[in-house]
Amino acid sequence: MDATPQTRQLWTDLPETLTTRIGALIGDVVSAESQPRGFSTGVAARVTTSTGGRAFVKAADRRRNAGTVDLHRREAEILRELPLAPVAPRLIGAADDADWFALVVEDIEGRHPGTHTGDTVRVLDALHALPPLTDDHGLPVSAEAEAEAMRGWHHLDDAPSGVVPPWAEQHREVLAECADGAAEALRGESLQHVDTRDDNILIELDGTVRIIDWPWASIGCGWFDALGYLIDARMRGERIDTAALLEQHPVFADATVENITAVLAGLAGHFLDKGRRPAPPFMPALRAFQRAEGLTALAWACERVERAPRTK
Repeated sequence: MDATPQTRQLWTDLPETLTTRIGALIGDVVSAESQPRGFSTGVAARVTTSTGGRAFVKAADRRRNAGTVDLHRREAEILRELPLAPVAPRLIGAADDADWFALVVEDIEGRHPGTHTGDTVRVLDALHALPPLTDDHGLPVSAEAEAEAMRGWHHLDDAPSGVVPPWAEQHREVLAECADGAAEALRGESLQHVDTRDDNILIELDGTVRIIDWPWASIGCGWFDALGYLIDARMRGERIDTAALLEQHPVFADATVENITAVLAGLAGHFLDKGRRPAPPFMPALRAFQRAEGLTALAWACERVERAPRTK
């Protein structure tokens, strides 16, 4: 489930001042292929230069969405400062003018996961292999940064009927109690991407997994991204044995039964609370996506509550 194409601006919407500065980084752009996937309101385009060079450009207009500009600036800092090669795209540079900011990175030729057998394991392997951090690089600590988000069940106390499905109401109290431990469950010393949807992952022809869109990078437990990806895969209807993956894949080696259920419950409450709110400007599909993610996390959390303590 993605944003509709008309929510994104196109390469042709960029002012000449900005395209000139982008050209100074990579050469004169002679073609641009806009990419519709994702929820940003700005430009996302694969570009080709007059010499045959390629790059990927993300740009946003602060008059339309200042928050997206902030995210692009943050991602530029992260790609510049963190040792993310080769999993993340290489930063080429950034350009701005009075209103716009553009992030220019390596163009990755690849497909999104979910269409080939073994994709889920490939993604989990890549997440497990994220480089260790030798210092905090100024990154937020997810146990603190996500603490309020994990309190979504408390915000749902006054939610209208139907926000929490009737089939989940019987577990509401225990889910809220589980979610109260979610923030601490995220504590750790690993690099986290924090937005591991399929559209933020590309698989190259040789099977190499590349992870894109890094503005939310944080420090925390090493399995949070993997759990988030499994929620996304379940939402998309992938045929995967999530119970077996939780038990057997090394990325989950340090995850306890209680911590996984707590984070699932916390994410369910967070996304259900977000999904009931008005959509941000130019992002009409975002709330429906958040509700779908919330319902998926909720169903999985309820399964675990009903079957506990027999499975991880």
